[in-house]
Amino acid sequence: MALASISALQRLFRKSRSRVLVDQIERLAARLNRRVRILDVGGRAGFWETVETTKIESIAIANIHEADISTTSARFNMQGVYADALDLSRFTDGQFDMVVSNSMIEHLGTWKNIKTCAAQLRSVASCGYVQTPSFWFPVEQHFVIPFFHWLPPQLRVILLPYLPRTGYKNVESVDSVREYIEEINLLTECELKFLFPSARICREKILFLTKSYAALWDAPCE
Repeated sequence: MALASISALQRLFRKSRSRVLVDQIERLAARLNRRVRILDVGGRAGFWETVETTKIESIAIANIHEADISTTSARFNMQGVYADALDLSRFTDGQFDMVVSNSMIEHLGTWKNIKTCAAQLRSVASCGYVQTPSFWFPVEQHFVIPFFHWLPPQLRVILLPYLPRTGYKNVESVDSVREYIEEINLLTECELKFLFPSARICREKILFLTKSYAALWDAPCE
């Protein structure tokens, strides 16, 4: 019952979040006077189920996971392509109008990787949308464990197998737990502004608490 409630709440927030993305897409389409070609880095087809717009020409899902690049959509012209978020140089030839990345950049482990990814995302298109959970939200949004991400890494490694959580079930070994903890690196608003200096930051809130941030940029087209 609790897991069903969490899933329903997450779907509600995805739908609310998609309105920000739709506005970005439709403003770009109006300026281009045509539908928009999108590169979704680290994405999944399911993310686009709540995106209600007719202004998309095509979506390329760039991912390193076969399951995510082999799934298509009945609503959009969508294709999958194997690509690493740390090297998007193959996409810098102007083939995409907009780059989108949802809850991916915090999964790259080190700050060095995160900076590299941000630079790669900025290089792909003059318009972009990058969403990521807030470090300051009290419930860690991957495991759904209150205050967990504020604990020291070694303590999180010790505690994770014993705490109730959603997802991330493979905690039988120290190796898998270590990988989970070291993979996720939540960001603050200050860090996101540093990574995307020309972007405006949109905050998704629950009451007075910021649940996630979205960096949006939209440079004038030539």
